[in-house]
Amino acid sequence: MPHILKKYILLLAILIFSGLKLSAQTAEEYKQWADEAFEVGNYQTAWTYYSSAVKLDSANLYLWYQMGLSAKEFYSYSKAYSCFKIVYESDKAKKYPLSLFYLAELSRNLSDYIMARVYYMLFLDDYSEVDKFKQKAEEQLQNMDKIEKIASDTTSVVVEHVPVPINS
Repeated sequence: MPHILKKYILLLAILIFSGLKLSAQTAEEYKQWADEAFEVGNYQTAWTYYSSAVKLDSANLYLWYQMGLSAKEFYSYSKAYSCFKIVYESDKAKKYPLSLFYLAELSRNLSDYIMARVYYMLFLDDYSEVDKFKQKAEEQLQNMDKIEKIASDTTSVVVEHVPVPINS
């Protein structure tokens, strides 16, 4: 009997001490892993980690901003747009001025040319730096009329499959 009791005590001690190691991850740990993944170009993994971190710290605009950059890099424009929208609407200190630029770019990519024009104009009004972002925003704003004209001048195309066999 004492031998079986020792086994139960040992098993209980293992379970108790292993339970201490199974603690939940913190937002900072997820952020660190996400930053590492982003740095090496693994944007989907970075987005997943930032998303996990944001669930634990939803007020952290850095996480939302980086999540938006990650989603943009793997062409998930609607996810990226949502993240940058949160940053823009919550950034009272104007710590992330490029969020407006990215909202404009993503609106354009999502074919919302009216909002793209509005975001480019807001960005140019607020942004004081003279750099590639300002230059690109000015160029895109100049091209908006052409883009809208081309987008509205498209015709629908119907693709039909030819019956088999075509060639003998």
